Amino acid sequence: MCSSGLGPVITLAFGMITIGMILLSAFRGALAVNKMGSARSDKKKEGREALKGAIITFCGAWFFPLFAVVIDKAGVSTLSCVNFGNIM
Repeated sequence: MCSSGLGPVITLAFGMITIGMILLSAFRGALAVNKMGSARSDKKKEGREALKGAIITFCGAWFFPLFAVVIDKAGVSTLSCVNFGNIM
């Protein structure tokens, strides 16, 4: 996996999906808080439901890095191919 370049590509894809889902949850959370500030009770209920959805999205975002660690430990080189010291 490392010599073919597929390992770093998989790692990058999982990272991009994670970042995208975290940004999506932040956007959904901001919209939910906006709805919760409404004076109407039905909008407040929609805001609470949307906030629950944002929290679920945020928690689901961590599935991808955990999956990358699991497949790396199972013997498919993904994270071990990337030298994180050269990134910063």
